[in-house]
Amino acid sequence: MKELLSRLVTAGIGAIAFLIWGIYWYRNAEKVDKWMMDDWTRELVEHIPRATRLRKFRRGVMLTFVAAAILFIFFLCNLAQLLESLSAPV
Repeated sequence: MKELLSRLVTAGIGAIAFLIWGIYWYRNAEKVDKWMMDDWTRELVEHIPRATRLRKFRRGVMLTFVAAAILFIFFLCNLAQLLESLSAPV
């Protein structure tokens, strides 16, 4: 039971953290592009058009949403196991 609770909490917190992290970076892609152009990384990315850079950055952030979805599935599985163990006769 204690192991189920710890896995449940870990998966839930991880899913929420990855979701918030992904939303933050997806919505602030323009700021990241501006920061990159103000920094030494400008030399690495200035030859790529701005729209392409933003699209590639947002596509990379999608992996964060995939990780959040996977952790949410683990959360649901652990929740189902916990509810099953609670409803089982002792």
